[in-house]
Amino acid sequence: MMNPKRGTKEEIAAADTKFSKETLRPDDRNYIDNLDKVYNDKCGPECKKSLDSYESKLSAQKKAQEKNPNTLPGDRAGRGETNSAEDTYQHRLNHLRLARGVSGEDAANELASWHSVESARKKDAEAQALRDAQKNGKNGQGKQAR
Repeated sequence: MMNPKRGTKEEIAAADTKFSKETLRPDDRNYIDNLDKVYNDKCGPECKKSLDSYESKLSAQKKAQEKNPNTLPGDRAGRGETNSAEDTYQHRLNHLRLARGVSGEDAANELASWHSVESARKKDAEAQALRDAQKNGKNGQGKQAR
């Protein structure tokens, strides 16, 4: 779904760098490049066919997920899950799509889930570091506890 909140050229370039566009799988990189062609009115018949094919694949994946929904209780962060390499890859791809004004509810939910898991992981690591510091006789500020 196209969204009028497409980033500026500078924002898109920054997203491409931050989220490593050049390391995307070939079909995903082609999709992102085709989105740019659409925006720049340079998407011919093959480009449109490629976009339709890619979006059809996404639609089929969504239908398969709807047939077999995740029925685990709570959210991923609450269950103590971590982000897999594939989760991180999809996170990067969703940010690149979002920078180009392409978004949807699923992408927004995936981004929120990824960020929630990362936030929980970071908080857990900070809490563990504080416990370790206290266990070693420090108050977490590098000073000895009295």
